Amino acid sequence: TQLCTAGYVHGLAEGYMSKSPDADVAAVFPVLCHDPAARTGCAHGMGHALLRAQTSRPTAAARAAISGCGKLPDRYPTDCHNGVYMELAMRTDPESIPVADYSRICRDADREDDATLGLACWGYLGLSVTSNDLTAAAEPKFCAQASPTGQFPCFEGYGRDIGPSKVADCGTNTPNDALAERCIDGAIGLQVGSGFVTRKSANSSCASLKGGELVAYCRDAVQRYTDGRAKALDPEAMA
Repeated sequence: TQLCTAGYVHGLAEGYMSKSPDADVAAVFPVLCHDPAARTGCAHGMGHALLRAQTSRPTAAARAAISGCGKLPDRYPTDCHNGVYMELAMRTDPESIPVADYSRICRDADREDDATLGLACWGYLGLSVTSNDLTAAAEPKFCAQASPTGQFPCFEGYGRDIGPSKVADCGTNTPNDALAERCIDGAIGLQVGSGFVTRKSANSSCASLKGGELVAYCRDAVQRYTDGRAKALDPEAMA
């Protein structure tokens, strides 16, 4: 229910703010995002809309939208940042943003005082696989340009893009085992957690990894996400 409500209000925020780009963000937030269960998704939706309202070049547009997010209270600017960068990575109107430009914006974000900016930006780099000129095969090259902290969400996104069937690439296309594990979580989590890929199939894919420690980590991840799915579907059975 919380996820559904957040998604609904996310879209509502996008729609409202897109039609009212000059609205006072600080005044709109407590009214539009009044439901505590949906506030995170609502702030995320406002980030999408703040970026859509900008017609300037990508770097200036991102900065203006991020500035708008800063008017939200408490921890919600971070949720808004995620909406801005997600929208930027997926942008096709007025034109797609080249991945080189997107990664440059992420490197600028890495240099800001607020560490959450770089984390949010690099975490959405992989969305360009479907909307812009980035291929999954090229993704590790751009992830390697991130700050040491930003590499973690970037390689996790890479894992989501390649999925369980190519999880072996997490072991060969990442700079170290810590990032390989983050990539494995990305590759396994979404598809196993959603039930799209079975535990048996995912464990079979884990065997393609080189090195016993990574194989063991992968199989542990499969179990974690399988258990997480079971708990979500039947909380009482897992109590």
